[in-house]
Amino acid sequence: MFICITKKAAVCTVQTARLLPGRWRMALRLYSFMHKYCLMDRTVLAFGTFDLLHPGHIDYLRKARRHGSRLVVVVARDESVARFKGRIPVLDERERLLMVSSLRLVDRAMLGNRLAGREDMFKVIAKVRPQVIALGYDQTVDLVGLKKWLSKNRIGASVVRIRRPLLPQRLKSSLLRKAAGI
Repeated sequence: MFICITKKAAVCTVQTARLLPGRWRMALRLYSFMHKYCLMDRTVLAFGTFDLLHPGHIDYLRKARRHGSRLVVVVARDESVARFKGRIPVLDERERLLMVSSLRLVDRAMLGNRLAGREDMFKVIAKVRPQVIALGYDQTVDLVGLKKWLSKNRIGASVVRIRRPLLPQRLKSSLLRKAAGI
C-alpha cells in the first residue's frame, strides 16, 4: 500500500495507489485524520456588525469555525455601519465587541479599521493573515475586488460563503429591530 499525503497552501490531499483489498477502511481513516490535521492550523476570519446579537449570528460563527481551528471575528465600527447600512447601530462598537469576544467559539474579536479609503476595509485581513475568510449569506462584498486585493497582497486565503442561514425569515437583525420598534 502506498499513501502520499501532502499539505500545501492550507490544502490537504491524499493520493492512494495500489491499495490492497480490504485496506480502504484504513485509508479512509487516515484521510479523515489528515483532514482534521490540516484544519488544525487554519485561521478563519469572519466579519459582521453583530448588533442585537441573536442565534442567527451564533449559527454563522459556528459554521465559519468549522473551516478552521481559530476563529477571529471583526466587529464593524459604528462609522462603517452608518456608511454601509445607512443607520447607527443600537449598541456601540465597544459593547458589540464585548459581546462577541465573550462567546466561547470566538478565539479573538477585534474592531474593524476606520474607513478613509476604499481598500481600508481590507487592511484588517493583512493584519490577521487568515487562511479562510467566511462571509455571511447576506453580506454584500465586492468578491472580485477582494480576491484581487488578496492576490496583490500575497495572502492565500480562500473565501467561503456561509449558506443556509438559521431561520432567515425570523432571525435577521433588521427584522428583530423592526419587531422591537427600534
